Formats: sequence, C-alpha cells, structure tokens
Amino acid sequence: MSYIDIVIIGVLSYGFIRGLYNGLILELTSLAALFLGVYISIYFSHYSLEILKEFSVDEAYLDIVSFSITFVTVVLCVNIFGNILNKIIKIISLNIINRVFGGIFGFIKMAVITFSILYVCKNINDNFFFFEKNIFEGSKLAEVILNYGNGVMTKFY
Repeated sequence: MSYIDIVIIGVLSYGFIRGLYNGLILELTSLAALFLGVYISIYFSHYSLEILKEFSVDEAYLDIVSFSITFVTVVLCVNIFGNILNKIIKIISLNIINRVFGGIFGFIKMAVITFSILYVCKNINDNFFFFEKNIFEGSKLAEVILNYGNGVMTKFY
C-alpha cells in the first residue's frame, strides 16, 4: 500500500462519514445548490445588476457583485429548502435511510472527485513529467479508480 492509497482511503472515508452525518437530502441539495447557483448566476445575474445600479456600487465591480449576490442567494435558498426537507424526513422517521444513502452518495461523490484529480494528474504527468515518473506505481486504489472512471467516461463520451 502506497501513500497515495492512504490518501485515497482518507478522502473516500471522509466522503462516506460526511454523507452519513448529513444524509442524502443535504448532500444532494448542497451539490444542487452549487450547480444551480453557478447556472442561475451566469444567466440571471443581470436582474440583480439592474437593482445594484440604483445604489452607489462602483461600475468596475458591478458585474462581480451582481454575480456574487445572485450566487449566494441561490445557494442559501436551495440549502434552506434542503434543511426543510431534511426536517420532514426526520419527522416521518426515514432518517436512517436518509443517512445510509447519504453515506453511499458521499462516498461516490468523493470517488468522482478523486478520479477527476487522479485523471488530471496522470495526464499532466504523461505529457509534462510534473510528478515523479512512477507516482501511481504500487498504488492499487489509484489503478482501480482510474480503471472504473475510464470505464464510466467511455459510456458517456
């Protein structure tokens, strides 16, 4: 077992434990909040820009402030919605199912993030020799994650 395997185990364990703690509802809504926040901010921040023009905001910062306010507003609203759903799940006694699936989802989410980082590092290293030449040699988990990730990518691309 190499040091990369230990780091991967730590990251995957963190994802699983965090998912168990938060539950599926909060894990999904936090992920959805980020995607929706970026999407809505890109396409709809011009509405908040018009409102901000009425205040004394410097023109140079107007776009950034507008985007930021829209992003934070969307993220907060989606997270509040997720917390309300989470309370409802607790009330109707589905909390244990929510937490188990949250752990599974957290593990999968961290596996995708780990694959993405490993994939980028491997491609950078293959082209530019940025890391040690055999950085992934001896790592069993990196090989498994890269193989599964490449298999999943071929299904989508």
